[in-house]
Amino acid sequence: MDQTDINSNELLRAILEASKEPQVIVGSDFRIHAINTGAKKQLCIASDDRLEGLPCKTILGSELCRSACTFKRTVAEGPLTLESTPACLADQEEKLITVQTRILSLGSELQGVLKTFSSPRPELSEEHCSAEKILHRTSSPLPGQSFSASSIKNIAGFAKTSLPIIIEGETGTGKEFLARMIHENGPRKKGPFVVLDATHFSNEIADSLLFGHRKGTFTGAIGDQKGRLEAADKGTLFIDELQNMSLAIQMKLLRFLDRKTLVPLGSSTEISIDTRILVATNEPLSALLATGRLRSDFFYRIRGKTIRIPSLREQLDEIPALVSWKFQKWEDENKTPPPVVLTDSMRALQSYSWPGNIRELFSFLDYMLGSFSSGEKVPVSWVKEELKSIIQDLSGSGEMEDLEEMASERELIIQALRSAEGEIGRASEMLGMSRTTLWRKMKKLGIRPFEGD
Repeated sequence: MDQTDINSNELLRAILEASKEPQVIVGSDFRIHAINTGAKKQLCIASDDRLEGLPCKTILGSELCRSACTFKRTVAEGPLTLESTPACLADQEEKLITVQTRILSLGSELQGVLKTFSSPRPELSEEHCSAEKILHRTSSPLPGQSFSASSIKNIAGFAKTSLPIIIEGETGTGKEFLARMIHENGPRKKGPFVVLDATHFSNEIADSLLFGHRKGTFTGAIGDQKGRLEAADKGTLFIDELQNMSLAIQMKLLRFLDRKTLVPLGSSTEISIDTRILVATNEPLSALLATGRLRSDFFYRIRGKTIRIPSLREQLDEIPALVSWKFQKWEDENKTPPPVVLTDSMRALQSYSWPGNIRELFSFLDYMLGSFSSGEKVPVSWVKEELKSIIQDLSGSGEMEDLEEMASERELIIQALRSAEGEIGRASEMLGMSRTTLWRKMKKLGIRPFEGD
């Protein structure tokens, strides 16, 4: 089977769909050639995800792939029956599934291996296996592909594993906050949590910051320096602004993820490091892959789990839960009750689009906590006046527009930007306005150029 077969052979997929058993065919190139709906359901993969052509380890993500390749073992030993734990079920009590393998051949020529999966849990419903629902068992399920703001304290499913995680979300949605919460609620919480902001670094600087260097390696290297990976040994490294990381550095990081070893600049000695990697980007992963700024092999290796944090304007109904969480945290730290946000005041908070996302909301709540005494009621008039002041600062004008009207216009522009894949010219044509007018409105409404991607 060649690459053309992988991309175009619908017959294999149709044959597998006719089977009542969850099955996948892996070619001799170690890539997926066909997978049926049953197998996707068992492995908690969205039914419309196209997996043909991807490395087979991306669908199982279990210890089998790390200890001994099932494909190679099947070719060497014949049909196998093995037990494994897919990444999506890593935190389930009854977590083992059975994997049965069988060689596929034409005459004496090896074509691939057929893998059949047993049911991981008889009672596991389609709702639980939805790619947007499963990941841990708590009273408030945490989505696997979309992260609800009110679930910021329910991150056990992500924290328990050591898989790398990609966090996607606009600036201010709380990506570093979520990464820190994952670290502090996982088995590495006693280890260091190290942050690297990948914004505007040259290859040499990024290389040194990640992998370290030895004295005299370059001008200014006056001594040995540990890199962030080594500094995060037995802990977690959070890499922010992934979209700014060069392809060369992505390749080096990919090697580290595969081998768990690194060689500092100016050294020839490999160092074994046990560091969990969490990365974040404020641009959609699909856009990074499409434009070639993210290596596909690096993406497939690091996407142990992918979390998208929606913008706050997409989940305004979550604001009461966020306010409650923030105020409870304040009460725990100060040992005194917080002010009381009245119902009308809460509705006023939900009428604003919060272009700065959770970061802006929490900053506003800090201001509120400092403005009112313990148990004091926060009137709706105060909230509205403060929000008016914010919008006037954003718009640069002295006149106040209706909050709902501004939020509606903002969402319209964002949708146009998404449809136009971030291209201002196309978006302005869709909206029937000039580029200059669109830029002015974006600035007024606090929309960044790539926010609509």
